[in-house]
Amino acid sequence: MVTFVSGHQRIFWDLILTTGLWGSTGKINPSDHTITLVSPWIIDISSEGSGWPEELANQACKSSGDMGSLRLVLKALIEMNFNVRIVTMDREGKWLNKRTRKMLNNETDFVDKLNSYGANCERRKDMHFKWLCTPVGLLKGSSNSTANGLFGRLQEQNDLFLANSDYERYLEQKDIMEFEIQYSIPYFDITNDIAGMDIDLDFSVTETETPQNTSQTELHLPPHDPLDIGVYPPFVPSNYSPIGQIDIGIEGYLSEEEQSSIKVWINQTMDRLLSFIDFIFVEGSHLSELEGNTPWINSISIQTINKEVMKLSESEQVEIQGSMDELTTHESLFRIKDRFHILQSCGIAVNQNGGFGPSDGTDAAGIDIRPVYSGILMEYFPVDLNTNKNRVDRLFNLVYNMVHLTCYVAESEVLPRHIAKDLSDCLLEIESQYLNPIEDYY
Repeated sequence: MVTFVSGHQRIFWDLILTTGLWGSTGKINPSDHTITLVSPWIIDISSEGSGWPEELANQACKSSGDMGSLRLVLKALIEMNFNVRIVTMDREGKWLNKRTRKMLNNETDFVDKLNSYGANCERRKDMHFKWLCTPVGLLKGSSNSTANGLFGRLQEQNDLFLANSDYERYLEQKDIMEFEIQYSIPYFDITNDIAGMDIDLDFSVTETETPQNTSQTELHLPPHDPLDIGVYPPFVPSNYSPIGQIDIGIEGYLSEEEQSSIKVWINQTMDRLLSFIDFIFVEGSHLSELEGNTPWINSISIQTINKEVMKLSESEQVEIQGSMDELTTHESLFRIKDRFHILQSCGIAVNQNGGFGPSDGTDAAGIDIRPVYSGILMEYFPVDLNTNKNRVDRLFNLVYNMVHLTCYVAESEVLPRHIAKDLSDCLLEIESQYLNPIEDYY
């Protein structure tokens, strides 16, 4: 095994193009002609940085056509009778309108074209690694479900297992990969029913204080397009109501389908919010008094319901088979079981009664974390100082309101219809003012 923290693209392309070269020269048994690519996001990428001259790439893949992108290279390999399997993340965070989510639109277009070429395209609910597995070798990286797609952050650990020199460990890692993706389903399978959806959060705490500041935004925040107008991925259930599309003028309570829909809204926003929080602290933890030269989750403190203060990284995590030595902070966040521990870095705190209250802008050890948010938001979207301060306070207030409403939804058997509007107003503002503007920089 060889470990890399840079040069990921070059290694990636070497594996793919060497596989083509070995296939064209008879070095691979036809029964082993399988290429598997697993990543939370999969989009077409340029082969410009491959390090392979175009003539040699064409020769390796027995092609005389354009080899300028991953899609075209995989197409050529399929024509050489390689079986290509694509597996990507299946999360409610992708139940969005492709017109407004460039990354999602790029993924579905890429998968649609690969499917038409004969590739097996699938999706998987839980994903903690990225893999490229070919008969030449296996490249394994820590999962990073952001707009960087395949390659993630530049300093992300990647392990390389070559079939020629490390065959036993190559087979071991291949078996781990196959185990992890064994329950993948076809990418284009349609989920017909939304009923039964639940909130992906640990509810060790359900008591919350009443929000002190429930002022509504003066912004005009349009709801997500309904399914019959928007362009949504094919796997979105036909009876799902996108954010803001539940009619609150009808008498009575929310239906089962509507309750399931708002639970999806919460999961969707939480997924995106965790990536946002990680980006803010990776970029800006030096702006606070958090410990330097260590991942931010190792230095920020949270409080449990038992009033124990500990580092966020010490919060209980899901155990993953074959885990890597060094994880990105993004991957570590998504393994933490109690997501409310994470949100103590963005708007909530545990009060004296063991319930949730609004944060005063500090972590559980009293370190002011507001400069991290104000510094990074100002760097990417400059405004005047007073407006910047207010938008950080507003973000914390919105996240706390989201948690307050989420706990109410989780604890209630029936829900009044106004909850749908209260929740959608909160989530639409988080999305439009914080998530959408900064996600392209991940």
